Amino acid sequence: MITDVIIVINSDEQKDKITDSIHNDLFYSFIDERLDKTKAYKFKYMFGTKITPFAVAYDKDKPIRGFYGEAKEDVIESLIKYLNDGK
Repeated sequence: MITDVIIVINSDEQKDKITDSIHNDLFYSFIDERLDKTKAYKFKYMFGTKITPFAVAYDKDKPIRGFYGEAKEDVIESLIKYLNDGK
């Protein structure tokens, strides 16, 4: 069960798209790479990625799914579909 989502962004459009499109009561944390590069880089490096946007869905403290830009998918669209549809 998803309890939290942490998302590294680098534009206001990314945040707006997520907040406007996700229809559930999950807890979201945004790390804006433009404002806090150190925190964004540390979080991304924990999961072995360098590309922003990046997102991780958690079940309490356990990461259950990551959304990587290296996968050549639209991270934001994939996250929204996963959280709204559960797929």
